[in-house]
Amino acid sequence: MAYQSVDIDDGLMMEELFFLRDMIWKVLENVHNQYDFGLVYLDCTSFKDRIIKHIRELIEKLEHTIWNEFTLKQNSIQQEIVGVRGKLDMKVESIDDVIMLLDYIESLNKQDNKIGDIKVMIDELSIRMSYVE
Repeated sequence: MAYQSVDIDDGLMMEELFFLRDMIWKVLENVHNQYDFGLVYLDCTSFKDRIIKHIRELIEKLEHTIWNEFTLKQNSIQQEIVGVRGKLDMKVESIDDVIMLLDYIESLNKQDNKIGDIKVMIDELSIRMSYVE
């Protein structure tokens, strides 16, 4: 579970998933169900099944973690957009509200740069989405 405590590069995670998927085929191809050495007979079926099951569980856990990270980032972007939209859709009842709203709009593009942050988050998420697919 060390991969959960460190931010791992998506390319590295993809390589690891491809490696693990390839490992299943290697085990299926290279480990025979039975070995007969004359006096010694080995039945490796349960061993082979256990290894494949373990690899598949690891793949499933990694894919689940990747999907959860993607969903969390997607939800955070949605919350940012809803927060900005909520401020922009606010009803103005006085000139002070108009001034506050104009200041907020100006701050979105300048000091807070929320719009830029949201764009960066969306770009990163779109890259990750192709990876998740």
